[in-house]
Amino acid sequence: MNLQEDPHLTKDPEEPFDLANFKDTLDKHIAKQLAEQSVKGALVFGGIAAILGALLWATFIVITDLRIGFAAIGLAYLVGFAVRKGGKGITTKFNIIGAALSLSSYFLGDYFKGVAFTARMKDISCLEAVSEYPISYAVPFMFSSLTPIDLLFYAIVGYFGYRFSN
Repeated sequence: MNLQEDPHLTKDPEEPFDLANFKDTLDKHIAKQLAEQSVKGALVFGGIAAILGALLWATFIVITDLRIGFAAIGLAYLVGFAVRKGGKGITTKFNIIGAALSLSSYFLGDYFKGVAFTARMKDISCLEAVSEYPISYAVPFMFSSLTPIDLLFYAIVGYFGYRFSN
């Protein structure tokens, strides 16, 4: 229903507001949005955005050697926007999907950064560096070397991934 068809906007402003009709219209609108929700769409679109965001995040860090909060927020926005558009969600589960995918993207970007630095240090290709720095070895190392600033960035990414997802 567009605004021109809305009976509440076309009535004379002097007439009393019809709360019952407004509630019915709102209930129909919410029911329509709930029917259009798609967890699968949120996961597919958000997952693609998370991988793309991880590659962009790692590239940014490798090129600039800086970790900037705005870039982390941009990563969360990219993933959250994809979750929102792909999932069309209005419930909290879409916020949680957005936060989880944003955090995963940030973590994967840190892993890609480690692969790129390993490749640069050893003068090998990134594909060779993946075999020397597999993710199964990277996870314990990354958790053991967490700093307060890392935790702050994870918090920023998780928060904004949650906020931007619906």
